[in-house]
Amino acid sequence: MGRPSIFKEPMTGAERQARSRAMQRKGVIERHPEVIANRVATVLCELDYVNAAAADKALALIARDIAKRRKARSDELAEHRRNQRRLRRYMESGT
Repeated sequence: MGRPSIFKEPMTGAERQARSRAMQRKGVIERHPEVIANRVATVLCELDYVNAAAADKALALIARDIAKRRKARSDELAEHRRNQRRLRRYMESGT
């Protein structure tokens, strides 16, 4: 596996490893989003034991960031849902 041809030189071992790890992380997030939710919950629980006000502030910041990201990706999410409905109708009509 090399770099895209525009670079005209082979990928270094570190670049290959970084790309591989990024692909692994992406796969985990796509297939197991509950892992990320569990990590966030664990950190919030640890923070809650120390300082409830800080945990509440962190939760508010996370909620605001999530809302901003969902709004930014709303078109992509709507397209994904349309494709899923289309696939579901196709699978149901074939049986």
